[in-house]
Amino acid sequence: MLLVLIALSCQPQPSEQPLTTDLDLEQLERFESAEYGLSFGIPPELQVVKGAVGLIIGPDPYATSSLDEPYYDFYIMPRRLGLGIKSFAFPRSAYQIASIIKNPSLDPSEYSIEPITRTTISGREGAYFSEEASFSSNYHSYTIVIELNDDEVIVLSAFGPAKFSKLMHSTANAIALTIEPLDD
Repeated sequence: MLLVLIALSCQPQPSEQPLTTDLDLEQLERFESAEYGLSFGIPPELQVVKGAVGLIIGPDPYATSSLDEPYYDFYIMPRRLGLGIKSFAFPRSAYQIASIIKNPSLDPSEYSIEPITRTTISGREGAYFSEEASFSSNYHSYTIVIELNDDEVIVLSAFGPAKFSKLMHSTANAIALTIEPLDD
């Protein structure tokens, strides 16, 4: 057992970087969701609607997505993700869940996938990564995973044209940095 712990501690650890944003967090409008028990800030030009799996955030979230502009998905998923008894006995970290979400079947000759980066968001463990389709300059995605509690994580993903990647990162980071639980 001691050898296993020593071997694990000697493995290179992923880097940790803080989330940054160009947006003024004080200028964001508050969105509250009693269903999720959370509130967060969004830029005034964006709207939030309930989607099939979670919340959709965008300039016109009711419109059919054409990937002409960025949009964001926000949902909560269990930390005990996966198959087998081990998955249900031990909650996974934000980094581990990001590793599961990150599509391992994407062909590296067609997709550029950045390594997962660890972060801390308002005292909560988090991780993020981005993917870009190299066969098309018109697709970029950015995903942030934040540990919400012992049982759940928040997954916030941005999708849109690669030319908006900086805006998508900044907006998603601003939303993540403003997440707060609602008082009961």
